[in-house]
Amino acid sequence: MSIEIHSPPLPHTSAPFTLLTIGDVQAAPKEAYQRQKHEYWTLEFVISGLGTLETGGNRYTISAGHAYLLRKHEDHHYYADAKDPWHKLFINCDGPLIKSLLHTYNPGIVFPLPDGERILRALKNRATAHQFHLHDYASLCFHELLIQQNMYTTQTQQPAAILQIQQFIDSHLTETFNMDMLTHRMHMSAGHLSRFFKKHIGQAPSAYHQQQRLKLAADFLTNSNLSVKQISEQLGYSDPFYFSGVFKKAYGRSPSGYRK
Repeated sequence: MSIEIHSPPLPHTSAPFTLLTIGDVQAAPKEAYQRQKHEYWTLEFVISGLGTLETGGNRYTISAGHAYLLRKHEDHHYYADAKDPWHKLFINCDGPLIKSLLHTYNPGIVFPLPDGERILRALKNRATAHQFHLHDYASLCFHELLIQQNMYTTQTQQPAAILQIQQFIDSHLTETFNMDMLTHRMHMSAGHLSRFFKKHIGQAPSAYHQQQRLKLAADFLTNSNLSVKQISEQLGYSDPFYFSGVFKKAYGRSPSGYRK
């Protein structure tokens, strides 16, 4: 077995989301862990290999590209495959925002995460560099992971290309919408992509991006102590006044008024 773990400094005050540890582990064959009344929330993403999870009276075989959620206060037992042991990225976290997000997205125990490795490696790099606002960034990453699983479990009837477009947009919510990057990724013209997306989703790609971005802002206003300026910066808005205007147009209240 080889393992790399980072434990960032804890917030000085009670936070809605706290990243306790993030790590990268290559398990040994049949390596197993068993816990009763797990003390925090854990999300583990399988990069390669296989393993098995037993929890809640059920057994799950988990392969590369899938994640599993170990719930707080619940028992679990998991172990690596004897011939092809799993290589995983994982986070341990806690805080009231987690329950709120899980209630909103209602993930299963095991779910596919096509972009899980990219998101978790970006978070791991920030943790290694001890960057400012790490716990807030971690909550954004956790939210992004839940958005992905929700998209793939509730919209499986959509054409594959629609899911790919949504995945790309949902993984760039902290950036200004970039149609050129999207069309390059999908090998479509801007006009064709917009018409195709609107036919299936009912809105233009840019409108979908803004809708998802503002949902993330609303969650932060409800479940964090970040200022409106900090939230706008976290979500890639260069002007907090512009952010406030866009938010008010969508929700009928300013960010400060929504928080109250």
